[in-house]
Amino acid sequence: MAPATTHPGVTVVALSGEIDGTGAQELGARLVREFELGHNRIVLDMSGVSYLNSAGIGELAMAAKRARSLQGDLALCGLQDRVRRVLELVRMDQLLVVASGLEPACAALADHPVERDCGSSSA
Repeated sequence: MAPATTHPGVTVVALSGEIDGTGAQELGARLVREFELGHNRIVLDMSGVSYLNSAGIGELAMAAKRARSLQGDLALCGLQDRVRRVLELVRMDQLLVVASGLEPACAALADHPVERDCGSSSA
């Protein structure tokens, strides 16, 4: 996983590879760190993700729930067709903000009112 970057009020985390058992654990740990840093509006750039299984889907669902409990949200962008189909099959595309690209994803989260700004992130 690449270091997080910050757009105004939104933290962007670029992901790559396969989000399966091990990858899902790494993703979950990374998102917990971001939440602990006070980042509650997070865009996951998934353009480098080639595979996503149920463990990864579970981590995404838990992260969205946590972000919303912190008055924020979670968005996905850059989905490859294979990953998009998996998310659509289990209707996660209706639970999560899914955007066509990074800028629309950041804009979607920037429109969500929150009590504090995410600030910058270093990983």
